[in-house]
Amino acid sequence: MHAVRAAADGYGLPGGEERSEMPADDVLAAPIQLDEARAALDALERDLARAARARGASWDRSGSPQFSPKIQR
Repeated sequence: MHAVRAAADGYGLPGGEERSEMPADDVLAAPIQLDEARAALDALERDLARAARARGASWDRSGSPQFSPKIQR
């Protein structure tokens, strides 16, 4: 996905380096790959949260917008 962005838009290329031609189908496939990657990350997060809860972890959301796992003993 990073390579497609660099080739299609010249993003991150060193100064003066020409971008290569990128077929439209390759550019259009990148967002689909992003959707698949997001779905895989969502499933991983769900599985890890389930595993943590099974081990007695809880999350305190009061102090931070991010989860802060606290193991109950």
